[in-house]
Amino acid sequence: MVALPEEAAFDGRPFDIALVRVHSANPAGAARIGQASRRWEYRVRIDAGSEALRYPL
Repeated sequence: MVALPEEAAFDGRPFDIALVRVHSANPAGAARIGQASRRWEYRVRIDAGSEALRYPL
């Protein structure tokens, strides 16, 4: 899911995405997705390990 917006931004044609919201039971994977998305100036919210999502950190 991250590769396509990342590639578009690299090519100078970033997608108009209001917010990339990452839901993951894998905090390290969520951090990687957030890092890649922020690099191309996409706004990011990470919910990895969120109590609301029923999996603790």
